[in-house]
Amino acid sequence: MPEVFADATAALAQTLAGACGVAVTYRRGETAVEATAWRSYRTGEVDDGTGILVEFESWDWLVPTAALGALGLPRPGDRIEAPDDCTYEVLGPPGRRHFQYSDGAKTLLRIHTKLIATETG
Repeated sequence: MPEVFADATAALAQTLAGACGVAVTYRRGETAVEATAWRSYRTGEVDDGTGILVEFESWDWLVPTAALGALGLPRPGDRIEAPDDCTYEVLGPPGRRHFQYSDGAKTLLRIHTKLIATETG
């Protein structure tokens, strides 16, 4: 049965990449790879450990794990350069990890980022 879900997840990822994927450059220092990814925007609140809620906003990028190739898994500080001349830095929401797997087979990554630069400012 797990194979059925893995197959369905792979098919969904393929469909999403074709329907709403964009060509991005995933960069770590001087090393870069080209990938097809799609993004989603979200906001939320997390407790900072003292009972105070901290608001955050995040652009999450869905990227096939294999697309990062020799770079391996995402690291904080990596950058995603989108075709709309926006740059995003890999950074997890406060108190949370900077990426997660979106399927049990670990073939699809959800990478949490913050918009840090645009062509116009």
